[in-house]
Amino acid sequence: GGSAGHGSGTLNYRTGTVTITCGEQPDVASEVMFAWGSQATVHNRADSTPTATMLIQLEAGVAPNSVKLSWTDNGAAKSAQDDGAGNITGAWTGTVDYRTGAITLSSYPGGEQRLDVKVDYSVGQPQTAEWKAPVRDGSGYVNLTLGQTQIKPRSVELVYNVLIEDYDRKVQQGEAYTRKVDPYVTVRDDGNGNLKDAGGVSHGSINYATGVIKLKPDGIVKIPKPIYRKEPMGEEIVSTQGTTQTVKPLYRLILEGYEYVPALASAPIDDSFKVTATYRGQQTEDARTKQATSGVLRIDLLPTLAEQIVPGSVRFAIGGEVYFDRRGELYYRLDTSSGAATRIGSIDYQSGIATVEQAPAGTLTLQALAGTVSANPVDAAVWRIPSAPVSPGSVQITATPLTGGQISVRADNGGKISGKGIEGQVDYESGVVRLRFGKLVAAAGNESAYWYNADAVDSNGKIWQPLPVYADSIRYNAVSYTYLPLDTGTIGIDPVRLPSDGRVPIYRRGDMIVIGHRLTEDIGSAHTAGQTVQLSRGDVDSICLRDAKGVPIEAKWYDYDLVRGTITWATPLDLSAYTLPLTAGHAREEENRLIAVDIDGTLQLQFATGRDYPADETYISSALIGGDLQVRATAPFGQKSWTRVWSDERIGDDISARLNVKDYPIQLADDGATTDRWAIVWRDGTQFDLYSEALGLVTRTDALQDLAPINPASGKPYFTLPKGAFGIAGGASGWQAGEVVRFNTFGTHLGVWVLRAIQPSAQRQTEDDGFTMCLRGNTTEI
Repeated sequence: GGSAGHGSGTLNYRTGTVTITCGEQPDVASEVMFAWGSQATVHNRADSTPTATMLIQLEAGVAPNSVKLSWTDNGAAKSAQDDGAGNITGAWTGTVDYRTGAITLSSYPGGEQRLDVKVDYSVGQPQTAEWKAPVRDGSGYVNLTLGQTQIKPRSVELVYNVLIEDYDRKVQQGEAYTRKVDPYVTVRDDGNGNLKDAGGVSHGSINYATGVIKLKPDGIVKIPKPIYRKEPMGEEIVSTQGTTQTVKPLYRLILEGYEYVPALASAPIDDSFKVTATYRGQQTEDARTKQATSGVLRIDLLPTLAEQIVPGSVRFAIGGEVYFDRRGELYYRLDTSSGAATRIGSIDYQSGIATVEQAPAGTLTLQALAGTVSANPVDAAVWRIPSAPVSPGSVQITATPLTGGQISVRADNGGKISGKGIEGQVDYESGVVRLRFGKLVAAAGNESAYWYNADAVDSNGKIWQPLPVYADSIRYNAVSYTYLPLDTGTIGIDPVRLPSDGRVPIYRRGDMIVIGHRLTEDIGSAHTAGQTVQLSRGDVDSICLRDAKGVPIEAKWYDYDLVRGTITWATPLDLSAYTLPLTAGHAREEENRLIAVDIDGTLQLQFATGRDYPADETYISSALIGGDLQVRATAPFGQKSWTRVWSDERIGDDISARLNVKDYPIQLADDGATTDRWAIVWRDGTQFDLYSEALGLVTRTDALQDLAPINPASGKPYFTLPKGAFGIAGGASGWQAGEVVRFNTFGTHLGVWVLRAIQPSAQRQTEDDGFTMCLRGNTTEI
């Protein structure tokens, strides 16, 4: 880390284990990521002698002895053809792969002339056969019959699995080990009835006339063994006694190359042994003609070395054009001032094959090239975009596979990354990106692949096939954003305790919540007096009826039964003021308390819910507890004069007169009372002014009538003080001018501050946005 405040830890190079101590408790679902580097071994291969061939691509399944190429050279007709063995002979020479349809010409004229070639050929899919667990005879041969006669020479291919005894012969006596690996062996007929592998070793024979095969599946093969060198990397303290430490050196192994050693290869003797064959008998084939309109050069940059090419190191010239690579693509005609260039082909870094889609006549000259045996390919990557949060939909990723070309993909607004050869996810909030390169393929037939794992096969029979890419070729673009500080004058409150991203926790330990599930249903247009309508469910906590325009139906027109889930229309019934049809909204709700809140969104309740709620349609609402909301008034008290200070304690001297609220109490109602301080300031023995702390002068009146100031919001009195409370009898009054009577009233409303934040955006809002506040309460009738 950059500082000890972020945390600290240790790395054991011998075991590869890491122990870390974080400076703070990591958030739930946060990532602990490691980054490391390994030594690169790069060789200058600018002295390599590349070989160039011309490609003509036909359809797959070309029939042997059917390929003929025709062209004109300086007015003279020229031709070349295949010999049935995969060779092109004639005026041009090369090879043809009957299975893929690729023609590779190693000798051809330069210039544009090679682009005008007529190719006549025949296509037809070869026939197949399969034998499971065939047995050997006494001579070690497996006898197979194709089931057809008159097999075409050079059309037979056999593939079978063998077990190779992979052993290390460079260790001390008694320490040698063996392990069995399971590759496949491919043999083909040579046109003379012999079955040979790629090295020319014979593995049996075939009788073309009868279709009988004699296969000897056992033999000696050469397998690659890695060669490593040890490189010191430090020391490990083994023990400490006083000031004396015992240490031992630590080394790491560096791959330098491979050697090939002989090993025994034998076919399994159980049910896992399988032989498959493709061949051509007497089936019909279709004649085709292709006009080659775009000759393509195939250049092997490292024909004599089994190394991978370092991306960005390729530069060669053909004639007067110079070619170079960028991220798996070939370019030429570079504009040095802007860096722009024209794409002209591709390159496979793993095989060292460069494909030039159109090249001029001239000599091929290699100018720069670097090769490596350890290209550090990866098939998965995880990293964090340094500046987060990230704007959704802004992440674009590119990478170069070992096979060449380029992977390019953009994450969607949900963070999903999906494209050809890649899938993954980006967390826009934290900026963490997780990728893997490859594709889903059928698991069947890939059991011998190094990446196969039976536990990784999904329910559809698919498995992920990795596609290695160069680690240093992975690039990304992203747009991040930051939050501007809130202006106190604009929002009207001090924002120091508000989070910078505008998000506030709505649930805390100990909070009260409301669990609710609400439904709305159509109850139609036919309604009559006294009719009972059954809703879709009972055991509800509230029912509300509305017309087609959303206007609530007055409660006087119906009664309801919450337990049964019914409504009963009043008699008489008049719904003429409403637009039909009507809808009924009903809810199941219950309160609960939170005893634990997790950052992952999990809420732990104090007690179990009383009902089952559907998870996808149920909402959790935070609740602000208002406590006991009941109208009430404090006991009045008097003071000698009005100081215009609203104090709940007497200021100055007391007075002798009293309000008789014992016999004539102050009367309050929910629909009129408010929370306020009141002052009666006497003008003389009968007249007075009524002041409110919130409203100022409310009224000027006298003590010969009830004091009932009207609340304009509801049209009902704030309170009612009967005239008898003033104690004026027979015209005699005990009140003196300037004296004051103070009391307070409390209403049932709950004051709530609501702050709504609207984030700036360049896009005009087109969707509805809002929130709902609901008042819940329990009352007791006395």
